[in-house]
Amino acid sequence: MTKPAILDPAFYVMALAFRTAMQWVALQTPAMQTSFLTTAAQFQGSTAQIKGPATALKRYLNKLSWTMDSEGTVLATDSFHRVYKFLELAWQQDSIKNLTSRYSLFSMPDIARDDTLLVLKKNPPKKESNSPVR
Repeated sequence: MTKPAILDPAFYVMALAFRTAMQWVALQTPAMQTSFLTTAAQFQGSTAQIKGPATALKRYLNKLSWTMDSEGTVLATDSFHRVYKFLELAWQQDSIKNLTSRYSLFSMPDIARDDTLLVLKKNPPKKESNSPVR
């Protein structure tokens, strides 16, 4: 959890990776940018084969079914906030498929995070007692 919102830790790490990559690429020379983006675009390995930030970024993109070319189209947007909103939408859409192997859940509707937060705000958690659950 972060402040007043509920946030999936895996999503949080992925969003930080995107933000860090965007910030880092923006500060590099054109040659270094090309090297990073080409490495990320060409990576085809599994999680065990990740060897650095470019390949980790590509693995996160694959989890969201996103692609990236050597021009860095995903990272070349106007702001991180715009990328974050699309990350949120993509994560909600694929989170059930990413987090379970129960195929019967795959046909369920996408998670509506904004609606879930509204419901949770209306029904704050009760104070927990120290007694065991019965």
